[in-house]
Formats: sequence, structure tokens, C-alpha cells
Amino acid sequence: MQTTEYASYPVVLPNPQGNFSGTHRAPTQTTQFTSGRRRRRKIGRTVVKEVNMEWLFTPEEYDVFVKWWEDDLDAGCDMFQIDMPSGGGGQTGLHVVQFTGDPSFSHEECNWRVSVECVIYPYPKMSDSDLLYTLFGDPNAYALKLKSVLSSYYTRNY
Repeated sequence: MQTTEYASYPVVLPNPQGNFSGTHRAPTQTTQFTSGRRRRRKIGRTVVKEVNMEWLFTPEEYDVFVKWWEDDLDAGCDMFQIDMPSGGGGQTGLHVVQFTGDPSFSHEECNWRVSVECVIYPYPKMSDSDLLYTLFGDPNAYALKLKSVLSSYYTRNY
């Protein structure tokens, strides 16, 4: 499996505000037939989240953000990793994010509000063993429970 190095979100900057909204985008394609029917089908397996994220920066943090955006992200063209929530408890952690537009900004009193459209890509959060433990609990206890359930159905000794 190929691993890719992504730029990291600067630790000196605050995380985006937690009240972002967006949509899930499935990789689909719609075809219009001459009969008038339309057919929508999947053309890939990766579902991404399109969100509008906002930050509130002090003037110094805003300068760091702009410099990071210009240099490390090549004016927003490159993907980056950020530790943030994006859904339920299992979706909190490192995410791979890419800006899909240029950041818009506004100056409010003595702070800068920056907002930008982003795509959040799926990122593996847990190993398979951790995921199984989360779903089923302790594997030894689960195996004992499964054995007792199966023994009630299969009482015949071989």
C-alpha cells in the first residue's frame, strides 16, 4: 500500500469552528437517455464530505495561516492533515482535507474570520482489531458468549 505525506495543519493555529455544515458527495454519474429516462450510477467507491469551514484568527494567527496557505499548500492546491471532528465519535481525529476554493475573509473588530469550501476525504482512523473491539467488545468474552449460544443449539458430541 502506498503512503502519501501530507502537509500538517500548524499546531499554533486554532482548529476550525465546530459548527460547520456540508454534504456527502458520492462519486456518481448521471446519464440522460434519448428516451427521456435518466440513470445514475456509481463511478467510484470513495464518498467525501464537502463542507464550509470557518476559522477565527487574531492578526498574528491570520498572518501564519496566509503564509501556510501560500507556501505549504501551494495556494490551496495541496491536501493537508488536520485533527478535528467531522461526525460521530468514530470520526474524530486526523482527516485529509483539501480546499476547493479560495478562502474568503472578513475583519471583525480585532479578529479575522476566514471561511473556505473544503473536501474532507476518508481517512483510516482505527486498525481492524481496534474496530472489532469497538464493535464487539472484548474478543475473549465475545468468543465465550458465542460458544455458549452455539452449544445451546448444537448439543450433540462428536
